[in-house]
Amino acid sequence: MSEPRFFAADWPWWEIISLGIAVFATVAALLCWNILRIPRIKFGDPKNGADEDNLVWWQIPVSVERSSWLERDRVTQCRISMTIKGDNETRLPCVWRTINGPVEVMDLIEGDEPRFVPIIARNTIAGELSGDPRSRPYIPAGAATLTDLAGMIHRTVSHLEIGRYTIQLHLLVPGKKNAIVDSQLYVLEIPSRTSPNKNFTLR
Repeated sequence: MSEPRFFAADWPWWEIISLGIAVFATVAALLCWNILRIPRIKFGDPKNGADEDNLVWWQIPVSVERSSWLERDRVTQCRISMTIKGDNETRLPCVWRTINGPVEVMDLIEGDEPRFVPIIARNTIAGELSGDPRSRPYIPAGAATLTDLAGMIHRTVSHLEIGRYTIQLHLLVPGKKNAIVDSQLYVLEIPSRTSPNKNFTLR
């Protein structure tokens, strides 16, 4: 019966080379997986991002859940869009809300606080949309006004009429084979323009 070998010097050279190749292949596979894997994107519950009593501004939080034991993944240059479906279906580019105003691209980092995507606002009093230092689109009283790219940056606002709609976000993840991650479906209820904001919901 042969004695066990505890030191590399006791091993034949071909076994040492084979072990080195196996270790290298394992490390390379883990690194490739971490680079190419699609991060776990979380789309949260809609939040009202307005402070005024007369204004409801629905926004959806987006974050990257921590899932790697390696260095925290940074998903850069993310763009976001939404599909609105009622009687017709429309896909619109969106923006990210920041303290410096709306931006078209955003970096997401695993474990960081969510970033918010403004969806739609409704004010019972006519006026400009407050709470944004750079873009203040005008909102007619009681109108459900989309706060997408056109409305927030180009100031070309559009409104949704009374009814029920579904909304789905689409996150483009560049550098990950340009993957698109879709959110769950949200249900938007738009009341008549004379109704209070309590009937203006996004769930």
